[in-house]
Amino acid sequence: MRGWRLPGHIPKLTDALKSSIESVIKQPGELVENATVQNVKDSVERLKKATPLLTDALDTGKLKIVGGIYRLATGKVELIA
Repeated sequence: MRGWRLPGHIPKLTDALKSSIESVIKQPGELVENATVQNVKDSVERLKKATPLLTDALDTGKLKIVGGIYRLATGKVELIA
């Protein structure tokens, strides 16, 4: 569909997910689940390097950043290492 564009902020969201999807596309298992887990891992790594303030707090042990996935079906959060 030439010239067709996704509305609103959807392009930014899909662009943000693209690298996570590409890194797991050939892995066994469910693509959506694999990409979701990878996106959480990628987001945590980006956040750890986001600012010197965060980096310093991480280095001194004052801060720990962890990722998780909220499971609607169970109402629980699954922590991602």
